Amino acid sequence: MPNKSLCLSIVNILLFLVGACYPIIWLINHHAEALFYLPWCLSLLWLIKGILQTKQQRYFAYVLAIILAFVGVNKANQMMYWYPVIINGLMLILFAGSLFTSQSLVERLARLSTPNLNAQGVIYTYRVTLLWCAVFSFNLLVTIWFIMQENYQYWAYYTGVVSYIIIAIVMLSEWLIRQRVKKQYEQ
Repeated sequence: MPNKSLCLSIVNILLFLVGACYPIIWLINHHAEALFYLPWCLSLLWLIKGILQTKQQRYFAYVLAIILAFVGVNKANQMMYWYPVIINGLMLILFAGSLFTSQSLVERLARLSTPNLNAQGVIYTYRVTLLWCAVFSFNLLVTIWFIMQENYQYWAYYTGVVSYIIIAIVMLSEWLIRQRVKKQYEQ
């Protein structure tokens, strides 16, 4: 059997690609037949992800797989507008919830490469976790706004392009700042 971690990485990449395709396909042709198959693809990918995950992590994946299968069975593609809301909401819950634990999510990730993170690093990772909470909150609010206004053209542009550009800018900016901060404290 292939490496479980590798399989999970592949599933995560496919979830990202299929999830990102939905608004783009909708933008090109919101009556495209492919839109009826994407909920099924996402459902299957979430099911596989649930199988590959640890016991504590799999339940959300199973619930999402069931919801997406329901969307597929009922051909209720209007419900797919809420998929980016669910994903951003999940990310917000993960990041914000970690702020109330002994280590923020970003700190846990940082400790994978730097187990002996100093006090400045802990403060920095806490602030980066707050930043990601703000990004996911913003994405959530903008997406909900477009859905409530029934402005699906903007919804498609935002969820298919703009939100990914925002995330890329934040990731790149944070990485550049982190390099500067690391140099500052290494001296």
